[in-house]
Amino acid sequence: MVGIVHKVRWIQSNSKKFSKYIDYIDREEAVRNYKFEDFSLYNDYMDNPSKSGNLFTADKDFLNEYERKALKNYFSIAQENESLMWQDVFSFDNEWLEKEGLYDKKTGVLNEKKIIEAVRSSMNELIKKEGFDNLLWSGSLHYNTDNIHVHVASVEVNPSRERGKRKPKTLINMKSKFANNLIDRSREQKEINDIIRKNIIDSKKDFSFHKDMEMKRMVLEIIKKLPEDKRQWHYNYNSLSEVRPLLDELTKYYVDNYKKEEFKKLEDLLDKETEYLKELYGEGETFRYKDYKKNKIDELYTRMGNTLLKEIKEVVKNNNESLLYSYKSKTVILTKRDINKLKKVFDKDFEQVKNQMAYERLEREIENER
Repeated sequence: MVGIVHKVRWIQSNSKKFSKYIDYIDREEAVRNYKFEDFSLYNDYMDNPSKSGNLFTADKDFLNEYERKALKNYFSIAQENESLMWQDVFSFDNEWLEKEGLYDKKTGVLNEKKIIEAVRSSMNELIKKEGFDNLLWSGSLHYNTDNIHVHVASVEVNPSRERGKRKPKTLINMKSKFANNLIDRSREQKEINDIIRKNIIDSKKDFSFHKDMEMKRMVLEIIKKLPEDKRQWHYNYNSLSEVRPLLDELTKYYVDNYKKEEFKKLEDLLDKETEYLKELYGEGETFRYKDYKKNKIDELYTRMGNTLLKEIKEVVKNNNESLLYSYKSKTVILTKRDINKLKKVFDKDFEQVKNQMAYERLEREIENER
């Protein structure tokens, strides 16, 4: 079973189920379950529920008699104005709810507050992504033997659309907001991000590639292929298509030789999070679990690539704009006049000359170390 299932269907204003749902709103709690299938678009979630929770809305956990009548009136106005009515259902695997500490099977107690807040978060995402100005909705929790679920009905008091279909991205974001609000994974996600950004990326800033001859050789190859315009020295720029594989190779070398334990821990955490997402969303929703680990590793390589490019840019800048730089075997002195002469001699952009000089310096260092 998947931890959470989200589905949505919609009907026209002239549907009998629309009218019957309006009558359902104003029912007493004691008779709320009576013939629920008459106005639900989800007969597969009926199963004669033995209990239904209170009606709740965007800002009310419980509606009194006056508030129920007001809600009913708004739904009636929406129907008269020929609004569509959407019915969302959020269904749970009860064992998953129990595992996550949201449900006690023995006592039958459910953390309704958490689920109501998750519904609100999801519906807010719907309003934002689909651009609703006056969407009105109400929800109710239903309990039965197989699975606990929430029904949400929504209408527009002033209709803005003739079709009820939502964008696939909206449905993805709705479920993501629902799950993230229901289950707090911030600690696990922070641990993953800290390893990427602090333990691996930031620590590289204190480790110069000059300390490792092989890294220096790799940087040499990167400088060869970098474009003259340093404004393009960003990992995802199209002009760096030939450079990216070299940056990735350099990142892998650094991680394999200097951050092996940290990377192993990162992989373990990513594997655990992938399993959690698989259980939550199901195998069919590949956008939520199959690519998660790859996307995080890609993030690591992108961030490290930009860190390396900044370091190379600084080396090129310091190497050519200072008046003095030295090699192990000898010292080379360039005055500002020498630099101006170079600029005149070569019919090229001066940035290319500076890059070439940095390249030659590294080449000499490598040769001297040998």
